This record gives sequence, C-alpha cells and structure tokens, in this order.
Amino acid sequence: MALVDVNYKFINTDVRGYGRNSDGGVFANSPLGRHLKANTLNIPMDEPLRGAPGNDVPFVIIGDEAFPLIKNLIRPFPNVGLKEERHIFNYMLSRARRVVENAFGILVCRWCVFHTKIIVSLPNVNKIVKASCVLHNFLQTVSTPMQNATITAESNSSETNY
Repeated sequence: MALVDVNYKFINTDVRGYGRNSDGGVFANSPLGRHLKANTLNIPMDEPLRGAPGNDVPFVIIGDEAFPLIKNLIRPFPNVGLKEERHIFNYMLSRARRVVENAFGILVCRWCVFHTKIIVSLPNVNKIVKASCVLHNFLQTVSTPMQNATITAESNSSETNY
C-alpha cells in the first residue's frame, strides 16, 4: 500500500500487507492509518483553492471504497442509486486515483522483478520493494513526464519475456 504525490513519487509505503488482505484492513493496521485516525499527522491546515476564493478546503488522501471515511481521507460514494452530481464526483475522484495506479505502473515497468513471482524470503521481498520505491523516487526526480509516458507506452506495446 502506498501514498503517492502528484509527481508519481511514493511518499509513504507499507509493504507488510499481503495480496489476500483487504486494502481497508491493511490501511487500518498501518502506521499511516493509525496516525491519520488519531489526527497526529502533520497535514497542512485547510485553505481556499487557488483561483477559487471562498470556503477553506482540507488536504485529503484519496482512497477507494475499501477505506473508511475519516477526516482527511476521502472516498467515493457507494454506487447505489447515485444522483448525477455524486456520480460525477465519483468519476472525478477515480481520475485522481489514477495517479496512484500510474505510479505503480511506472514502478513495475522499470523493474522486471515485479513481472513475475518474487522467489526470495519474505524479509528480502520487503527490502526489494522498499529499495525499488526509493530508486523509483530518485528516477522520478531526474525523469521528465515524457520519459515516464514512454516507459509505460513501451511496456504496453510489446511483450517482454523474462
């Protein structure tokens, strides 16, 4: 599980969860989840949106339906009988969540170790994932947006055998 910024950098990762665990459960048991729920993160104060003065808007983390609705964590409305404005809100929120999906896509495209099952001890898997995220962040610092687009486009257009 990861928290990603707008530049596709991993700013918080938790590699203790396993694929069979729910995102909500992993989040609730993570340090990030505990600190967010206890309101002990150093989240900036609410402020007006640029170019749209008026009510202050909180800084938020965007999650999917599996996450709890708590202060500074926003998730989509349940998809049952939604009015049009809520449907549009869910659509816009899902577009914002694509940043996270793209960050993971870039990470996987950069490191072929993620193209197959990693057959090493669990502590070493955690080290590999953490090191990959650190290296990914470094490369994001020195890469251009066009290079990132090329990485994902190349991986989608050709089959690679490892």
